[in-house]
Amino acid sequence: MRPIPASLVVFGLFACREPQLQPIGEAVGTSVAVGWAAAVAARADQPDSPACVSRSETCGADPCVGTVVIDLGDPECAFPLGDSTTGRIEAAGTWTGDTVLLALRFQDMDVDGGSLYSPGVSAVTATMDLEDGTVSVAYADQDVDGIQTGDIEVGQAGWRIEADLSAGPAASVLTIDGGGQRADGDANVVQLASVRTVMDGSCKLNPIDGFATMERANGEADVAITGVTFQDTCDGEVKLEASLGLDIANSQKSFPIALWIP
Repeated sequence: MRPIPASLVVFGLFACREPQLQPIGEAVGTSVAVGWAAAVAARADQPDSPACVSRSETCGADPCVGTVVIDLGDPECAFPLGDSTTGRIEAAGTWTGDTVLLALRFQDMDVDGGSLYSPGVSAVTATMDLEDGTVSVAYADQDVDGIQTGDIEVGQAGWRIEADLSAGPAASVLTIDGGGQRADGDANVVQLASVRTVMDGSCKLNPIDGFATMERANGEADVAITGVTFQDTCDGEVKLEASLGLDIANSQKSFPIALWIP
């Protein structure tokens, strides 16, 4: 038997390696949680807002300052991630006409036995269309971790979520666009973007449409580029369209993606 060329052996080893999709899952999962919570809270004063969305006071004139609580244990407020999610969301903010500025707090969250990625969002702006039940949510996130330990990580992100709540919070349709980057003290950098990514209330495991790209680089100048598309199969997976560099995997295959921490 003729020996197998070393180049083919190396290719075979790397061609089967799964791509690192956790940053995409974290970014999309966080934007789903923040976008949905902000949209539902923003519409708390509307006549069609369900009983599982409660306010601490009644708004009379603009601007109105108050707090909204969303009870995820009520089927009408079924969370868009996980089939059996429990907990509550507090949203404190200022309502001025059709625009709301909110700060969100996720409490006692259990997502199918797991937990949310930490949103780390300081302020969210929601703009309502009072006629058709849609809400446009925008937020930016900038944080610095590890100052006390010296293991510093810096992150920046900007996201826009169009939330259609016309059929109620439990049947929401979220369309997500945005991106961000994160870097640490060892020059490891991750940059990603998600475009027209659709999360439908009928599927709580993965988006059903759209695509995302990610570029990763380490301190040795090695680079990985990954592109995925989201499918309507609702199986907790994404389709790998391209994978180059550090992450070499078979394209046109599906791989698991986690929108929350299992």
